[in-house]
Amino acid sequence: MLFFPMSLSAHVYHLLGWMRVHKIFEGSRELVGTVPNEIIHLSRLATLRLENNTLSGTIPLRIGSLKKSLLYLNLSNNRIKGGLPKEIYKLSKLLVLDLHNNFLNGDLDRTIENIKDLKILDIHSNRFSGQLPYSMIELDSLEYIDVSNNNFQGYCEDEICQKVKDGTIYKFTVDCLYVTCTRCVDDVNDICTWLG
Repeated sequence: MLFFPMSLSAHVYHLLGWMRVHKIFEGSRELVGTVPNEIIHLSRLATLRLENNTLSGTIPLRIGSLKKSLLYLNLSNNRIKGGLPKEIYKLSKLLVLDLHNNFLNGDLDRTIENIKDLKILDIHSNRFSGQLPYSMIELDSLEYIDVSNNNFQGYCEDEICQKVKDGTIYKFTVDCLYVTCTRCVDDVNDICTWLG
């Protein structure tokens, strides 16, 4: 098994940042350990793909330090736990947030609206709860949403459902037994998927 370089010092990460590392693709590499906090020192990092590994622990608390560069964050299919750090909502340039199939919990914060350019939000198969934040309607670039297989409850804003109907959002998946929205009314399935 490979071990994620969590033993690398912050100094090494500073050097990597100086060397202008833009992308880390380490998906399906049998990596174990945690996502090291020192990753925040990669000041030019645009893509972080660590999907399909056995990483555990939490998302680095200061992930927002990458707000000027990070466009693509994929930590899906791991064993990452805990809530989303508030700093993640500072990643204003982020286009893709893919955290599906982990053990993440807590609410989606209303400040998700700060991720203005977000196109893909895939957080299915976690333990998120609460209501989908109203502020999601402010995400004008959003094209794909999968929040199914979580513990969300309440209702989905009509504006989001309207974006699906209009084709602005081409895919929206939610648990219809727990989240009420205008697109679920006639559906008899537990999980509803709509293509715009």
